[in-house]
Amino acid sequence: MIRPKVYSSKYPYELHPSGMKLSKEFSYTVDIQLVAQTIIYYTIMVFGSMVAIPIIITTNNFHGNCLLYADVANDRILFGNFATCSSVAYIHVTTGVIYGGIQATFHTYAVIKNLKGSEFKFLYHHAVNIIVLCINIVITLLSLICSCVISIGFSRWCNSLLLNASLHHGYHLQDCSQGEELDWQAINGSTFHSCYSLATAASWLSLFSWLVQTALNMLFYVQQKHELLQGSTSSLCSAESSASQPLSPADTSERF
Repeated sequence: MIRPKVYSSKYPYELHPSGMKLSKEFSYTVDIQLVAQTIIYYTIMVFGSMVAIPIIITTNNFHGNCLLYADVANDRILFGNFATCSSVAYIHVTTGVIYGGIQATFHTYAVIKNLKGSEFKFLYHHAVNIIVLCINIVITLLSLICSCVISIGFSRWCNSLLLNASLHHGYHLQDCSQGEELDWQAINGSTFHSCYSLATAASWLSLFSWLVQTALNMLFYVQQKHELLQGSTSSLCSAESSASQPLSPADTSERF
């Protein structure tokens, strides 16, 4: 990440007949990439909670049973594996809410220091950036897997519900959302479609956010590596130029 130069003045405001105005000498450049990464981490927190909470609510409404990859056979529901729903929910809680919240806090602190004319050196450390990049790549892959699991599993449940309702009960459901109006007896199925539709959309939005965040991390890594190479090249050139300079007569007499 190219670190912006920050210019400041001891007295940022000057007197003006119409009131206080900002001095021309007082100006600063905000690190746009750092601000963008901060905003994305906050959106990842929101999308992570929007995936986990609806799945947990629906699982509790169905007495701890998972609707992903569930089938309807006559009057019975063959629920999916509970580990599927719990894994998807916990992954988004840990990666989106917890990890995203920690990163959002660090980046917010870095933005505040950037506005004050300094930088959060820990965030710009080369080794830290490599670790964060690797973690974000792994989380992006996990987010892709979770999004596919939710979409395919929910689609299978809806198709099975529509087919069973029309064959065995005479219900002509045009859409899976109409299944919320069925008589679920002891089960609260009045919100399953709304919850899983929200979780599905949020999971893909979360994946898109992680893709953008990982791309920004890669850009940060490339820029930082380029700066390190430039620094080492300039120092090497200065050392060679100083070594190739001829000795003055005074230096020669001192040596001999």
